[in-house]
Amino acid sequence: MACVETFIEDVLRKEDLQEVSIEYGTSSGGFVGDVSTAVVHHSRGIINLFIKKNESELAKIMSKYETNFYEVIVPKLNAISGNSWRDVPKCYLSTETEIILENVCAKGFHLWKELGHPLSSEYIEAVLKCYGQFHGLSFALKQLEPEVFEEISFSDYEPMILALNAYKNDTIISNFTDIATKSFGEEDEECKKAFKKFINDDILTFLEELKAEDKYNVIVHGDCWTNNFMFREREGDIDVRMLDFQLARKASPIVDLSYFLTTSGCSKDVFNNVDAFLKIYHDALVNTLDRLHCDPDVFPFGELKRQWCKYGRYGTFWSMAISKMMIADKEEVEAAHTDRGIFHSFYFTSKNEAIYDERMNMIIKYFFK
Repeated sequence: MACVETFIEDVLRKEDLQEVSIEYGTSSGGFVGDVSTAVVHHSRGIINLFIKKNESELAKIMSKYETNFYEVIVPKLNAISGNSWRDVPKCYLSTETEIILENVCAKGFHLWKELGHPLSSEYIEAVLKCYGQFHGLSFALKQLEPEVFEEISFSDYEPMILALNAYKNDTIISNFTDIATKSFGEEDEECKKAFKKFINDDILTFLEELKAEDKYNVIVHGDCWTNNFMFREREGDIDVRMLDFQLARKASPIVDLSYFLTTSGCSKDVFNNVDAFLKIYHDALVNTLDRLHCDPDVFPFGELKRQWCKYGRYGTFWSMAISKMMIADKEEVEAAHTDRGIFHSFYFTSKNEAIYDERMNMIIKYFFK
């Protein structure tokens, strides 16, 4: 763990700590890289660390975006907030091969406990408020320091296009549209055709149109599924920490909202009351802008609804695979994992397939019927 030792040397130099030792915890493999934990003991206390190791070429490429997020964007957003923004873990060190973060589990944060189930309404609300504040800080940065916002650079990429290019000589995406609609009846044939046409034929044009909506661009999280949030319940409130910013970029807020609500927030309560949940997000955005003495009407609710109606189907692409991962047993996921990407990794029949069918039915019919 050379990266951890480099971090400790840096801390020792800055803080003059004594009697330092490192206790390494468990490690495990992820879909992009390996993760592990460590505890640094020193004369004044302990530092709990979460370590992401990026060894594959894909992991190294994606880590550049995450490094940019932690080293460039987080300090700017935190400064705009008056050093009050706490929705991401502290980053101690970031390189092409490893990222060392604060291990927020030591502060009582945990992953969603009901694996296989979408977040409950209370937790969906907490995440939407978190995104409202996050996007609100982006809008504030655009208003207060427009040249700084413009200078924040990302590679001009869209992860969905990368996925489509990776599979351009493969039938896996088309195969997944068959899986996602396999339980549709004859009465839903037109809806099924519309969805498959969107994914197989129209999605590149759709993405170009979405990209052109740059007037309301913010810095987005980009990877909005359940395991990229941690929660802590305190005195009736739910604190949220967002994780994994490898897909962070400038885009419409709809990118985060659609991805989140079609995967982690995929429940009947949400899709029967979409406007109410969008309002929760928008109120948090407006409150953030008000608090920072910025124009609260920079992204009107009417514009949010317009973009949702036009671009909300963005998340249906990712939900085909992510929803399969969410409902599958751990053993099924581990057995199916392949280096060929998430779509090949989740191209299997789960023992919980009926739950997958129900979710995809609800999502696809909402957007395409």
